[in-house]
Amino acid sequence: MSPQEERLWFPSTGFQQNGRNMQREEQSGNREGRALPEEVHGTTEQHIHELELQTAERADALQMLCDVASMANHAQDVEEATRYCLERVGQHHGWNVGIAYLPREGPPYRLEPAYLWHSADAERFRPLAEVTHGTPVGGLDDQPGAVFQSGQPLWSTDLGGTLDRRRFAVAAALELTTAAVFPVMAEERAVGVLEFFSTKRIEPRAEVFDAMASVGMQLGRVIERKMFQDRLLTLSEDEHRRIGQELHDDVGQELTGLALKAETLAEMLDGQGAAAGKLARDLVVTIDRIRGKTRGLARGLVPTEVGSPGLPTALEELAHRMGEERQVACTFHQRGRMRIRDSRIATQLYRIAQEATANAIANAPDSQVDIVLQSDEDATLLEIRDGGPGLPRGAGDGDGMGLRIMRYRAGLIGARLAIESPSTGGVRVTCRLPKPTLEEPGK
Repeated sequence: MSPQEERLWFPSTGFQQNGRNMQREEQSGNREGRALPEEVHGTTEQHIHELELQTAERADALQMLCDVASMANHAQDVEEATRYCLERVGQHHGWNVGIAYLPREGPPYRLEPAYLWHSADAERFRPLAEVTHGTPVGGLDDQPGAVFQSGQPLWSTDLGGTLDRRRFAVAAALELTTAAVFPVMAEERAVGVLEFFSTKRIEPRAEVFDAMASVGMQLGRVIERKMFQDRLLTLSEDEHRRIGQELHDDVGQELTGLALKAETLAEMLDGQGAAAGKLARDLVVTIDRIRGKTRGLARGLVPTEVGSPGLPTALEELAHRMGEERQVACTFHQRGRMRIRDSRIATQLYRIAQEATANAIANAPDSQVDIVLQSDEDATLLEIRDGGPGLPRGAGDGDGMGLRIMRYRAGLIGARLAIESPSTGGVRVTCRLPKPTLEEPGK
């Protein structure tokens, strides 16, 4: 038997032994001068063809799972990872459209369409994505909610019994007949849902459920990692707030009391010797300076309420404070209306501006630093720029601690951070936060 033929034998099919028996019969028949019937040769070729198809399907499935696992190991953004899974699974299994759901903040049983969908025929199936985005997902009244609560997949060829009225009307108009919904799992609980549709009537198969269980687990790892990072950042912000509050309430009050005592001492020593009086007055000045620095640290750790519209106010105060403390020209400019409703996102943008402004002042202490916050219908853009000498070659791709922290914070909120030296000079740090839209798949 040739190596190529040897690869076609699979013990689980029972064909290996049959094939060898046929081979022995053929050899025996040849020795006896008898030819095997044509149907025996036809059966052998049919088995080989079936095994070739099975082998190709298994190889494609394995490649798909390897691709998803590789993505999960390197993904830093949940939306990108989810979009990749929708595209890759749809491509492999031939689904016409896939839609992702992620839990919203609040009760754990609530889901919302995550602005993420994929279709090879975007224009045709866009109405389903749009009506899905406008439909609230409840508990057990619809298939994504049911799968999210139970953690079990659902397969339906009766869409009228599993979709809500609005979505069913659109699905029927698009001639969709089969829906499959799979949970995204992390630590034995659902953290998201992937929903797929097809215009063909497809019966459920065990290998599809097995493959999607693996895809759901890999995507769940990405979401779980993101949730863990968010929790770490929340703890960090809580600790910042606690330390800042203690600096303001405890250390600040102690320094105020100490300053009053020093002033009293200076007044008492004023007529008892020039040296002692001067020392006391120097002590008052030093305490006042320390108190001002402590107040600045407290404000940096606990900024003005960051949110919408608190973010512009906080950034304006940051520019004023940094300019006073470092004795540099630092300004804030706002362009467009801010619509950042998530205080977590606003806080991360503030922290990025805080780090970038400090770096700009340290690297270009004699130049002006500008903080710009602008918004349009597509994105919110935060920009910090200075007029210094610019970056050394390749510095924007470095792994300095400050740059890594800023990139990390940007990644947590789905933003993109870039640092460059424009042709006009200086350094420009930009953080671009896209606004949620029903984008064309693949963009």
